[in-house]
Order: sequence, then structure tokens, then C-alpha cells
Amino acid sequence: MRRISPAAILCAALLVASGCSVASRDQARIRELEAENAALRAQLAAPPPVAAPAPAPEPEPARPLIDPAKRAKLERAGVKVTEKGNTLTLTFPSKILFDSGSAKLKAPAAKALHQPAEIIKEDLPGAKVIVQGHTDSQPINRTKKFWKSNEELSVARAKAVAESLKHSGVEGSRITTQGFGASKPVGDNKTKDGRALNRRVEIVVRIAQ
Repeated sequence: MRRISPAAILCAALLVASGCSVASRDQARIRELEAENAALRAQLAAPPPVAAPAPAPEPEPARPLIDPAKRAKLERAGVKVTEKGNTLTLTFPSKILFDSGSAKLKAPAAKALHQPAEIIKEDLPGAKVIVQGHTDSQPINRTKKFWKSNEELSVARAKAVAESLKHSGVEGSRITTQGFGASKPVGDNKTKDGRALNRRVEIVVRIAQ
């Protein structure tokens, strides 16, 4: 029997060990590739991300119904100016236009009403105009022979303002009048200041859309 030398045995052992090491590295690489493949499959199976909706455009600021300079002039004269949608309301405290218990316009009232008339004619053509009279809840005393009730007084005041607007050139066909007496208060009738707020004439201008 041929005897195997120790050197040959050593070489054979090294070859076996080397082969095992290579096989171990290959298996580790295979596991890495399989893990990467599984991750890719998971990504492909996942639904695509949903894009966030684009922000809505900022709404354009509402265009004022009347020129700001004209509005400021009215407010300096004591007129409250309110804009809501297509409706402009000009509120005149009664003390600007009338003496207590009276439906006769004061001398300066024609001048106070001239600017609203010009705005209605020039800036708001075609708009409908409603003149509304309001009073406080105090009973009429000094001028009771002229007015049976606050409602009658409020109607007469609304008509007086409407006539002034017509005199300044606003077409009568555009104007209607209403008198509410004390039925639509904006202040507390139990207080002096509240009653002063309630005694008013409102020119309501509705612009056609």
C-alpha cells in the first residue's frame, strides 16, 4: 500500500477548508440579495404616495361699493357707512336731519344729503334706493297734533329724505320709502344713548348684480 506523505495530507486539508470558506461567503451574499429583492418587491407592491392637493388660490378682496375718499367724507359728517354684499347702507342720526318730533328737514340737512345723492347718481347708477325711517320708543308729546304715532313720524321723515334725494337729481322711480317707528331698535330704549341710536334714517342702496 502506497504511503501518503504528510505534506499531501496538509494540502488536502487546506483545499477543503478554502472551499468551505468560499461556500459560506456565497451563501451570505445570496441571503443579502434575497433580502434586497424582498425589499424591492415590497416597494413595488406599495401604493404610490398621494400628492397633496394644491392650495386654493387666495380670494380677491371685495371691491368697495363706493370710493374710500367719499366714504371717509360721509363718516366725518357723522354718517355711518355699512357695506354688505351688494347693499350699501347710509345711516343718518335724526339729529343731523330733524328737530325732535319734527319731519321737516333742518336747513343744513339738504347739504348733508347732497353727497349721498351724488354717489347714488354717479357711482351707483340703476341701484334701487329704500329710505327707512326709525324712531325710539318714547311717546310723541310736543308734536302729537301732527303725528298719531312714532310710526307715522318715521314714515314722514323717510318721505322728506326721499324728496331731498329727488331734488338732488336721483330719479323718483328708483326710490321707495318705509317707516318702522320703534319696531327695529339698534340700541337700548331704556338709555339716553340707546334712544339716540334708534332715532335714525337709513338710506339703503341695493346694487343689481
